[in-house]
Amino acid sequence: MKHLLLVCALVLAVSATGVSQEKKAYGEKAKEEAKAMTVSGYVVDAMCAKGMAGKETTMKKAMSHTKGCALEEECASSGFGVFSEGKWYKFDEKGDKEVQKLIEDSSTERGMKVEVTGTMKGQTLAVASIKEQKAEQKKTDSAK
Repeated sequence: MKHLLLVCALVLAVSATGVSQEKKAYGEKAKEEAKAMTVSGYVVDAMCAKGMAGKETTMKKAMSHTKGCALEEECASSGFGVFSEGKWYKFDEKGDKEVQKLIEDSSTERGMKVEVTGTMKGQTLAVASIKEQKAEQKKTDSAK
């Protein structure tokens, strides 16, 4: 009987170690998935983004979104995000505040392009940094 109890205790100890290792591996995988990411795209308030998402013209509409619209009280209070390659990334509260100030201070009136670095937390991009990307001006023949 003592022998049987000893074997059972040994089996339980080995099983617990395996589960612990599996949890550790899962935790490391989750940390890897939560690494910082950088996306470039166009700032749109969440209210307007609802009407743009999932359409063929998503990026075209995002490029046309105006500063005036984004700063309207109802739109601004809905929060902000960025459309990048047709995908919507909703900002966290910190990102909302940062991008609203960026919009207010910018001379860009339509299609504000930004580069955002952050970490996805569920469906929200926790913003670490955000900066405006100025549109490249087309070269003319006289500039060559």
